[in-house]
Amino acid sequence: MSHSVQCAKPFSCARCRRLTHPCQASGLLHIRFPSAHTQVKVIQLLKSLCQQITVQNDVITLPFISKDAIALFTQLMQVLTPMEQDDVKVLFQPEGKVMELQDYFGVESLHRFWSLHQSSWLVDVIEGNQLFTLFQPIVEAQSTNVFAYECLLRGKRDNQVILPGQLFGTARDAGMLFRLDVAARLAAIEGAANCGIRQKVFINFLPNAIYDPQTCLRKTISALDRSNLKRDQVVFEVVESDRITDLNHLLSVLDFYRAEGFEVALDDLGAGYSSLNLLHELKPNYVKLDMGLIQNVHGDRYKGLLAEKLLEIAHLLGVKTIAEGIECQEDYEWLRQRQVDYMQGYYFSPPIAPPIAPPIIPMTSSLSAPALKTTPSGTLAVS
Repeated sequence: MSHSVQCAKPFSCARCRRLTHPCQASGLLHIRFPSAHTQVKVIQLLKSLCQQITVQNDVITLPFISKDAIALFTQLMQVLTPMEQDDVKVLFQPEGKVMELQDYFGVESLHRFWSLHQSSWLVDVIEGNQLFTLFQPIVEAQSTNVFAYECLLRGKRDNQVILPGQLFGTARDAGMLFRLDVAARLAAIEGAANCGIRQKVFINFLPNAIYDPQTCLRKTISALDRSNLKRDQVVFEVVESDRITDLNHLLSVLDFYRAEGFEVALDDLGAGYSSLNLLHELKPNYVKLDMGLIQNVHGDRYKGLLAEKLLEIAHLLGVKTIAEGIECQEDYEWLRQRQVDYMQGYYFSPPIAPPIAPPIIPMTSSLSAPALKTTPSGTLAVS
């Protein structure tokens, strides 16, 4: 839901503040149950584990020590169904703290509480500036010159690279999606600016992680204006379009971006009815054809028919098309013949940093791929 209330001062909303762990300490854990059946199951488990508990009506209180919690919660989650984990509510009371009114707004589901408890590594990654950006070229279909780069998030932890699925999956479960989404946009802007990219840059964002664009996107706009990136160089890409639940809110976000001089793109066209429906509602500058639709499109009659129609619709609407997931020469040639505007995929380059022009890396084709070379302007060209 979109909120029009402004923060009292810039970037002072609670969701923007420094990440903390309410459960990384000792104290008391108050657990409230939706049903007597669920409560009985948990009481029996806690007694079998020799846990000291206090029962008052439908609330159980027990000592909570962060370092000893893994064994307890491992078994607790095993006796509760996923629905019960979401319905059971918990409130953590730090040792020696008297509960105040605002503390009661910290009530979480059991699933969310435990996910947050296990997400300390993500807090360290975000707060320790361990997020970085890789860049994957988006090339012109007919010339293979680099038109743009998509900014793709990665994290670092103990000298290991963390992929976006793990980053965003943990953030979603722990209620930190908003904070990670902000940090990802800022990392993309910083990375693209530091690399001196002159082409367009596609920066992903999650619409559901933005409450009010006037408030929540100020930090992003400020970072862009401090960088050497021009506004007409930046394309904000709607990701996870299948999760859109409030179309009017998404329209307000895109209208804000457009009013500020940016272009917008929609991903995953062809992944489902919802994305096709969004095409005419959102009227994006660019649309990306879903990777699942594009891969092996040359050899699949049903994919081919659907892709041709989607390309035709987009062209009639004046929307530029980008085919994702190009991994072989056959798909590359098939799409070129059908006048897709741009292409992206491992056939041209994996995500890399800095965004140089490496050779094509064919992944699924035994045919020789056209070699790419760097032109004086920094683009990729067929040789």
